[in-house]
Amino acid sequence: MAKSIYKKVEHLSRSLEEYSTLIASSLINSIFYRQRDLVSANIRRIVVIKLDQIGDVILSIPALANIRMRFPKAHMAMVVNSSSEPIARRIPYLDEVFCYDAGFFHRSGKRKMLDFARGMRFARDMRRRKFDLIVDLRGSFASLLFALVAKSRYRIDRGTYLVLRKLGRTSPASEHEADVNLDILARAGLPVPTREMSLELSQDDMNIANSLLGHTNKLASPSPIVVIHPGSPGHLKCWPAESYAQLAHQLLREYSVRVVLVGDKSEMQVAQSIMSAIDGQATDLSGRTTLGQLAAVLRRATLFVGNDSGPMHLAAACGTKVIGLFGPTSPQRFGPYGDRCMALRMETDCSPCMRDTCRRSGYRCIDRISVNDVIAAIRKMI
Repeated sequence: MAKSIYKKVEHLSRSLEEYSTLIASSLINSIFYRQRDLVSANIRRIVVIKLDQIGDVILSIPALANIRMRFPKAHMAMVVNSSSEPIARRIPYLDEVFCYDAGFFHRSGKRKMLDFARGMRFARDMRRRKFDLIVDLRGSFASLLFALVAKSRYRIDRGTYLVLRKLGRTSPASEHEADVNLDILARAGLPVPTREMSLELSQDDMNIANSLLGHTNKLASPSPIVVIHPGSPGHLKCWPAESYAQLAHQLLREYSVRVVLVGDKSEMQVAQSIMSAIDGQATDLSGRTTLGQLAAVLRRATLFVGNDSGPMHLAAACGTKVIGLFGPTSPQRFGPYGDRCMALRMETDCSPCMRDTCRRSGYRCIDRISVNDVIAAIRKMI
């Protein structure tokens, strides 16, 4: 009971912090920043702030592509959490990447809502860099401090955009986070001619991926690779390991493919359980790759199947065909992005709740997805 109350209080505090930050961001923008002539301005230095998770950073790539197209000669930097830094450094439109670990998104749960000293140091450091344009695609306490102390002439922010949406003064064509980022730019007057999403992988990444995949490949001609990612930070977002094992078994039996399991070190146990269930007939790379090497593995793959997670978005950014499995999160907002992607959510009794715990004790909506549902989706894809 006490644990449940604590979670509700924590959820409420996070919501209050988030909404108050967005409102404050909008007020700061209207008071301190110019609202006109951005398109024709002489912008030489740009910073994009995206203090968020890996998948969210990946979904900001189309926005970065459009900013680069509009200001091709500007120096463009990005501020991200350290967990997202390896991905940000592979985004081809950036000249520089800075890290600031926003406590709000710390998955250990040990966070400081108002870390004023760290935030002020960050703001002062950014001010010294003399950016002409700030693009804040998330909003946080640190980025608000930066907005207050910076001497930038222009600022585009998510807070202003969302406040306008609440007031009915703008409405997006799509709820998807990638499209929302583009809509934020369009609302500010910037053209958005592309929805391109790409990553630039190093030759080292590709060489190591080839080594990892080639080491166990005994075939004369390589078979198509199906990558499975059975992990996710949230329990309710994870399709059962038993279902992944059945899926892998059916793929191996009916199709001439190689099955490759991926994940970080915390997901090695679930990968090992799947390997045991299919008598070791897959390649287990869980815990063996960096994010860059994982991206290179995904680029070699024909298809990715996995839960709503960073690797799912990473696969989409690499141009791989993706089938994302969804439970409590919304595929309309967070589904894999692109024409080669599909999201499966079979729950019909309730809308995506975005919660870490279900109100219905012991219920998991992601379990409504069957192995046959996924196989049917795979047949459509390949």
